[in-house]
Amino acid sequence: MNVLMIVSPQCQRAWQIASSLGEPIALAIAKDNSVFSSLNMPASVQRIRIWDEALDPSSLHPFDVEARHSAVIAQAARRLGTSVVLVTETQTGFVSAGIAEQLNLAHVSEVVSATLLSDGNDDPQLQVQRRGLRRLQVLRGTSQAVLAVLPSLKPDAASDQTSVVVTEWSLPDVSLTVADLPSPQLQVVAQSARHLRPRLFLSPGALVNRLRSDGLE
Repeated sequence: MNVLMIVSPQCQRAWQIASSLGEPIALAIAKDNSVFSSLNMPASVQRIRIWDEALDPSSLHPFDVEARHSAVIAQAARRLGTSVVLVTETQTGFVSAGIAEQLNLAHVSEVVSATLLSDGNDDPQLQVQRRGLRRLQVLRGTSQAVLAVLPSLKPDAASDQTSVVVTEWSLPDVSLTVADLPSPQLQVVAQSARHLRPRLFLSPGALVNRLRSDGLE
């Protein structure tokens, strides 16, 4: 089974899960091939890089960046015929949800691990462990899903990717044009600077009264 794994910072956990589920395909949306250097993948793993200036995050709000990336990744998954997609949890959390919506697949967030289970008769089922509020949850279902994996805490050492083959795709290669990408919905504005100033009290008694009003004794 082919598993599509999206290359991004701290995606080592997603790579480990993808390689345990089947034949991983590493897909990156990036300007150059250096994005693959953060993963120690065998040279035999298929690497695909997609890029267009319309995907450049420098002039877009993070939400709009992820909306465009989800549209591109969903189209790539259709072309590759992969029914399991692994994405490392992102800043806004929209990429994995957007992919699942467009592919009409189940979406599981905060994934810790995943395995395939088979009894020999039916199609293998996907068993996923995800982080819940108080303990790990175990979910089981069909092996067709988009998994948003928790970032890895220990990044791999940089590897040499100069000798590996990376297939370069453009938007037309996944049957898209710039006009097909979601239009920007949010505007990037400069963050306001917060200046923290100490609060002054007229007397120690005033300070004690304020602490008591805040529930401190």
